[in-house]
Amino acid sequence: MTIGTVIRNISTPTVTITGLVFDGSTLWTCDLVTDTINNFALDGTPIKSFSTPGIGSRGLSWDGRTLWHGDDVTDLIYQISPDDGTVIKSFGGVILGINALSWAENTIWVVETTNDLFVQISPQNGTIVKSIAIPVGASSPLGVDFIDNNLLYYDNITNLIYMINMDGVVIWSFSAPGATMTDITFDGRTMLINNFDISSVQQISLN
Repeated sequence: MTIGTVIRNISTPTVTITGLVFDGSTLWTCDLVTDTINNFALDGTPIKSFSTPGIGSRGLSWDGRTLWHGDDVTDLIYQISPDDGTVIKSFGGVILGINALSWAENTIWVVETTNDLFVQISPQNGTIVKSIAIPVGASSPLGVDFIDNNLLYYDNITNLIYMINMDGVVIWSFSAPGATMTDITFDGRTMLINNFDISSVQQISLN
């Protein structure tokens, strides 16, 4: 199968999705307009929904036990219980302009649009571990995930999906399947990306 091939479409429970993550068996999204976090099966069947802690939802990730959620109004990152949306803890003051986030090797990668950076932070207190400049020409990532010590992300200015290494060097890129995509997530084999135009998450081949 060719890289970038759409395998299937999965209907989403809401439309204005700004965060997407796979938890090993189901999908989670956050919605900027409804201010909700939604859990649904891979066939699109809704499982549960609860309110976000703020009104600026940007990014969602899974650490194997809890959800991590960014808000670009409060500039806070929240650890959230997947049971009922209870906030376990939050921190901020480090990242300005949160646009997406991803859990990776006991740290969190955050897209910081203010300074055009991918920033790796500690989930304990938000301390910066490392930062990588977003490649020139690809300055507006709307989704990010960590795969095999590389970063996979979608950029809505170039409308390309990129893989970069830890030095910020582009390994490869290909065109997104639509014109208005948002967050992405990796399921261990393929990529899942939200397509705003068709209210669906699209599963895409990476090889």
